[in-house]
Amino acid sequence: MSKAHLLEKAVIISSSPDASDIELAITLAALHDSGRGELKRFAEKSGMSPRKVYYLAEVGEKLKKVRIRKAQLERIGWSKLQIIAKNLTVRNAERLFDLAEGHTSHQLKSLMRGGEEKPKSHCVLMYFTPEQYQEFEQAILSNGGKRSGRGLIQKEAAIINLINSVTKVSGED
Repeated sequence: MSKAHLLEKAVIISSSPDASDIELAITLAALHDSGRGELKRFAEKSGMSPRKVYYLAEVGEKLKKVRIRKAQLERIGWSKLQIIAKNLTVRNAERLFDLAEGHTSHQLKSLMRGGEEKPKSHCVLMYFTPEQYQEFEQAILSNGGKRSGRGLIQKEAAIINLINSVTKVSGED
């Protein structure tokens, strides 16, 4: 496929609301292989940040080297693929894809860092107004949480500390 066709295909994929990041990554890897400056040209034409474009192309490059069915990639999903992509090689691809299919994203992150799977953990997603978030942030920091860059770490332990302090004050021990 010519540079122009690859570029146009990538732009169409990136602008489609139903587009797959996996398909875009593979197309960007092919575009990158077609010539110097093509990813930069795509970033300018699509409006995507160059950083994301190069990252997607890097993941696509790794995916081109391993054998995996498109259906399996779709089952794994982009979030899990991002987690394993850094370590993905031809030798470990099957094992990493199996890990990704058999674990949640949270468990997979822990496993990729060399930790153990944490069974029966639960994810809680919350939305706050800016004012509520300031209160939340202060409560986390006051109960053992810490700042990390722009975010917070050790939130779970801080929330449990907060819950324990509230139940002790109310006499529910």
